[in-house]
Amino acid sequence: LALLHPHRRGVRRIRVYLFGALRIATAGRALPLSAPPRTGPLLAYLALHEAPQDRRTLAAALWPDSDPDEARANLRRHLHYLKQALPEAEGTPWLRTDGSHVRLEPAAPVWIDVRAFEDAVRAGELEAAAALYADHLLPEIDDEWLLAERGRLRSTFVAALASLAERHAEAGRAPEALAVLERLLQENPLREDAVRMAMRVRYAGGDRAGALSTFERFARWLEGELGVEPMRETRALFETMVRELEPPPVSGR
Repeated sequence: LALLHPHRRGVRRIRVYLFGALRIATAGRALPLSAPPRTGPLLAYLALHEAPQDRRTLAAALWPDSDPDEARANLRRHLHYLKQALPEAEGTPWLRTDGSHVRLEPAAPVWIDVRAFEDAVRAGELEAAAALYADHLLPEIDDEWLLAERGRLRSTFVAALASLAERHAEAGRAPEALAVLERLLQENPLREDAVRMAMRVRYAGGDRAGALSTFERFARWLEGELGVEPMRETRALFETMVRELEPPPVSGR
């Protein structure tokens, strides 16, 4: 987390980016935080959890190797750092705290990419969701509390890609479908349903050789990486395509 002083004037809105490295921006400009490094994970935790967070639970998650009293003292200090580091909102505090709980103020003018991503998925706006998922959740932070969230969001992203590819394929948008499938297979090379969809899309679009080479490349990769063969369903699709491409036998008189 970069350590620079933000402008301490009121802002209408800040944007918090959690996909990839933690970033904050306002009015299109990066807004580094002037705070100790653990302030970043604190902000990320609050951004990922909309409900009020119990101070003891929050302190234990962020400082798991400290005893409870020390962890709570660290939390108090870093909440102060965070309040000081964030720019002033126009009449709205960023944090809502009391003796037992803390949360980001729901009325504060803050946009968070993870929340926008999940909203887009729920609304079926899958292209927007895919565009928001720029990278995995905070890959530079290794905190234990983050692992489950990272895995959950990654699974949501992969499922959204699969649905988006199917949507493009059903609408006959082959280039768009193949681009999404390529991204899906980069994310999870073992998704044989995506391999089969790519084969079908290429085959239906007239790229018969491309459909067969998609299978062959995957089969070579699978053998080289895991020493196994493609699933029976994937091989059966390949063999069906091969048979359909074979010229009919020449009948004699």
